[in-house]
Amino acid sequence: MNLENKSKFEEFVFELKMYIKYRNFMVRTFRNIKNGVRNLIIWGPTIWRDRDWDYGFLLDMMSKKMEHMGKYHNEKGTLESSDKSAKDLMRASELALKIRLQDYEEEAFGDKLYLRDKNKMVITPFEDKEGGTITFEGLSKEEREEYRKLVLRQSELIERDKNELFDLMSKEIFSWWD
Repeated sequence: MNLENKSKFEEFVFELKMYIKYRNFMVRTFRNIKNGVRNLIIWGPTIWRDRDWDYGFLLDMMSKKMEHMGKYHNEKGTLESSDKSAKDLMRASELALKIRLQDYEEEAFGDKLYLRDKNKMVITPFEDKEGGTITFEGLSKEEREEYRKLVLRQSELIERDKNELFDLMSKEIFSWWD
């Protein structure tokens, strides 16, 4: 190859490299903008409702993020373990949402849910200062004891699911990538 041809070849290679570099930059930039706008649309309402004073908002975000990740692993996952990751993420999302909603009354109370409705909270204000006393009325002594046991059962169920959620996250979080 003579000097002129070598120079043209090197120029061609340089231009090809620049084209590829520029093209890759443009593709990445387009994808970043597209994904950023999509994230703003998806996460906007959740962020708008977020408040710093309550664990519930954190659980909402965790649930939503794990649900989206689970769907991604289910639909586009390329790893051999993507199905397991999707299943684990969806379970974690369900647990976070259940804990957030405190959805345990039916499971804890079963056929004794009527005790919750029968139990009435009464607030009696103090006459000489702010505040008051809270009492519960409407239940017999036996029913109050049964109600107390059911409320404790409800707390145990919440604790069970909380432990399952964070144990699952602790064990699997580094496998939730693709």
